[in-house]
Amino acid sequence: MGIENDINLALKELESGNFSTAENIYSSILLKDPSNPVILNNLGNLFKTKGEREKSIEYFKKALIAAPTSPELNFNLANMLYESGHIDEAVTHYKMAIALEPEFKLAYNNIAEALKEIGCFDEALYYLQQVLKIEPNYTAAHMTMGNIFTAMRRLDDALDSYHNALDIEPHNHYALYNMANIRKITGSISEAIDIYREALKLKPDYSDAWSNLGAAFKSCGNISEAITCYRKAIELSPDNEDAHLNYAIALLLSGNFEEGWQEYEWRLKTRNVYCRKNCKEWSGDTLNGETILLYADQGYGDTLQCARYIPMVKAMGAGKIILECQPELISLMRSIDCIDHISPRKSELANFDLCSALFSLPRIFNKNNIPASVPYLKADEKTIGKWSERIKSVGESIRVGLVWAGSPTYREDKFRSLDLKTLLPLLTLKDCGISFFSLQTGAAANEIMDIPENLRPIELSGEINDFSDTAAIMEQLSLIITVDTASAHLAGALGEPVWTLIPEDPDWRWLLERNDSPWYPTMLLFRKEKNDDWQNLILRLSTKLKKLIGTDGYK
Repeated sequence: MGIENDINLALKELESGNFSTAENIYSSILLKDPSNPVILNNLGNLFKTKGEREKSIEYFKKALIAAPTSPELNFNLANMLYESGHIDEAVTHYKMAIALEPEFKLAYNNIAEALKEIGCFDEALYYLQQVLKIEPNYTAAHMTMGNIFTAMRRLDDALDSYHNALDIEPHNHYALYNMANIRKITGSISEAIDIYREALKLKPDYSDAWSNLGAAFKSCGNISEAITCYRKAIELSPDNEDAHLNYAIALLLSGNFEEGWQEYEWRLKTRNVYCRKNCKEWSGDTLNGETILLYADQGYGDTLQCARYIPMVKAMGAGKIILECQPELISLMRSIDCIDHISPRKSELANFDLCSALFSLPRIFNKNNIPASVPYLKADEKTIGKWSERIKSVGESIRVGLVWAGSPTYREDKFRSLDLKTLLPLLTLKDCGISFFSLQTGAAANEIMDIPENLRPIELSGEINDFSDTAAIMEQLSLIITVDTASAHLAGALGEPVWTLIPEDPDWRWLLERNDSPWYPTMLLFRKEKNDDWQNLILRLSTKLKKLIGTDGYK
């Protein structure tokens, strides 16, 4: 009875938040009975509650040595390993828990979640199918199955799974939320908005639902309503990183740079943005010869866009500037004279005093005033020489570079990228004295083979090694026509004439309605109008280009 009383006393202390007292009681029991699996398990749970994951794992493992055939201990250890990122080891212990207790429903569900994390989707679905044979109305399994189908981009199957969950639990707000997310992904914005509202009727304090409802309003152009939703999400959950980032994007899109840049710092807390940890951040104060690390925190286009600020950092008194960026940009970035050293992103670096993400520089400098003097990047003479004869060999016609697709890994890519066939009305202008050059890279470059031979742009992509090559080519062209991808930023940074095709839901940096860009004075924006399609936009663009042929606007 003594140990039982001590255990009950420790549990009461835990409930009161007195972790140290409870730990001391458990430790005193272990002095008498060091292999007691109940006490070791309780200590594992105690440290889990305190957030000390490694200690929790240590005690669950000790408990399991004392009672290796316990499904509960295998399950508890697996959960902690999963939370700590040790997914493979977690899967092993979930499997052991299931083998020891074949109807352990939560173990089936959790192993599926773990397998999803490491991309083992088919195996994850197998375990869910097994548990649904045991309990067909197990809502959690239907929900997890929907999440896995979503990750697999099997969106219709995901919707079916969420519908199954709703049939069992009609007031399942999370199922409604996930269904709305899918409708938003597939472009059914009005339906998504209605479903988000249903979810919020069931759970009015659902911060993520408010944030995603805001994103749905933004995607259909209702920025003021979007901002209202984001503010509500932040009010409900002040640490909601995605809500803050969405709010920042809406503010920037609407031209409220000063508040927008401040909110945009939340991007550094999200998982998709690279952030240098454990270094002293530069606040923007005058420098006294310190060495400062500037690092590329996002994509190629973001790095190119923010390169304009690097000389301004030097002017603030930096002694040395180290740039950490994508390897494909290193050669081009060497054209910025004030950079002392450039390293590939995520590499080991020499000592430095301060650091700043590149996209934190707009917040520091000029807030509402964008430094737009171009060019601020240039190709080196050797690379220009490499491409000069290659470009001029086609004659002295008007030379137009084309980029029709961005990276397919970008989550919004399907809204901005085109099939080359969409550009056929443009390519027919070859008869008017225009030579088209493909600057397209990646798998989309192969679409040239789907175009009639007499209309194919001159293929250069197979010879492009990095952004320096692309820059050298652009500097010898009359015009670049590109979708919203890094090529638009590159052409703008080089000060080259560039026409950028903007989707209906524009990226924040292109603002609203205007057909020029405060970032790049040589850029024109061609916006896809509401209920319009890309074919009509290309026809408008082609008409404009045809009218301009023969003017002095092209080199």
